[in-house]
Amino acid sequence: MAKGKKQMRVFIVSFIMISAFIFIGTFNHAFANTNIQTLLTSWFEGKKDDSITSLEEAISKEKDIQMERLKAEIARQLSAANKELEEYTAVEAEKRKLELRQYTEELINSFELDQEEQQHIYLQEVEQIMMETYEKLEEVKRKTLHKTE
Repeated sequence: MAKGKKQMRVFIVSFIMISAFIFIGTFNHAFANTNIQTLLTSWFEGKKDDSITSLEEAISKEKDIQMERLKAEIARQLSAANKELEEYTAVEAEKRKLELRQYTEELINSFELDQEEQQHIYLQEVEQIMMETYEKLEEVKRKTLHKTE
């Protein structure tokens, strides 16, 4: 029986060992799954942070490029608008100068006409005054002559 007991002990020890290996294997497998899950979660978090950082850097670089492009375009358009405004101002100034010259000429011409008309009116007034003066002189002459007679 010693042989049977020995076999039973070997069987029990083998069973316990196999059970322990299965338990440890299952525990390790569960622990490995937990480690893998933690490892994957950590890896994805790291990749997510890297992606966000990379996106922020790319967006920031593109924003800087577009801002420089926008500044250059605004400067170009302001320069073109300034040049156009200068040309417009020069053309308008010449137009206004010409209009002013024409108006001045009209005033000079109308002044000359007015002067002739004024001279005519003045001459009429002088003639009227002269006539009145002659009449008064004649009246004074008659009055003086009547007194002396």
